[in-house]
Amino acid sequence: MRIKQFAKAAIPAALLAAALAAPLSPARAAQPRASSTLTVWTYVGAPATKAVQQLANQWAAGKGVTVKVITNPATSNAFQGFSTVAHTGKGPDIGFAIPSDNLGTFQLAGLISQAPTGAFNPGLYIPQTVQAVTFGGKYYAAPLNIGTYQLVYNKSLVPNPSKTWDQLFALAKRFPNAKGKTYGFFEDWTVPYFAYSIIRGFGGYYLKETPTGVDPNDIGVDTPGAIKGLQFIQSMYTSGIIPPDVNGNIAGSLFQKGQLAMWIDGTWDIGVNTQALGSKFAAADAARRLAATPLLVRLLRLRQRVLQEPANGLELDRVPGDPLSPTRRQDRR
Repeated sequence: MRIKQFAKAAIPAALLAAALAAPLSPARAAQPRASSTLTVWTYVGAPATKAVQQLANQWAAGKGVTVKVITNPATSNAFQGFSTVAHTGKGPDIGFAIPSDNLGTFQLAGLISQAPTGAFNPGLYIPQTVQAVTFGGKYYAAPLNIGTYQLVYNKSLVPNPSKTWDQLFALAKRFPNAKGKTYGFFEDWTVPYFAYSIIRGFGGYYLKETPTGVDPNDIGVDTPGAIKGLQFIQSMYTSGIIPPDVNGNIAGSLFQKGQLAMWIDGTWDIGVNTQALGSKFAAADAARRLAATPLLVRLLRLRQRVLQEPANGLELDRVPGDPLSPTRRQDRR
């Protein structure tokens, strides 16, 4: 299997769409408010949070509304923290840039409200981002951006990345692959999010995709394609390329210390990888970061309390100084 084939399988199937979350529970949203203050939790860095506050202030000016934008305070477990506070009725009115992989859980628990009709124009967005915020034909957030994972590498250890899996395995075996020395290639394939790219690449699937969503009754983990994919993953361990006890934390730590040549990592780590390795950090061309749209959305009516109405102008992904900003990314072509 070529690395590009892996990338093509990963991008449409395992995109993590960062979403602009809708308000909290409908019951809470329906209650009259004694205060005209909106609270927004962001899941981005300090520079981007400051930019959101500036946009919120522009919207609120002259409306008798105060908008308080803060970084999500539940730093130890952002999603569990949101869920816990939201269940008490004391959570934020809006969540900004919260990854969509937890929106389904929040929606089933009644913690987020449906976005009002016309909150955003689906035609302006990459289809997968719209799908990520849709449940039962209804929207529960507005897409903001998307990210995926890719082969990243240390250019001081691997000047040119492999283009096929066979090349990658051969290159990885040239390293000592021993404690205290350098390793060739790691990945935590025990995480279904990462393993799905391989399984899908061989024709397998977890749940069958249909035009209206996934079919929970059609489980494909024992299909021929899934079995071949899992056997391919297993071969990386049995051949000694990846130690059996490796996880994402170990891989990330070794990579950022300069002791791991290559691993498959998400776009969310570009900032920390760049900070750790500087110009030595690079990502393979096969999977670049994707942007859903160059548009931001802004706060509108207090009663609806959602971020809507696309607005041209400031792009959060291009805020100078933000470690997640494309302006800080290395080896972007």
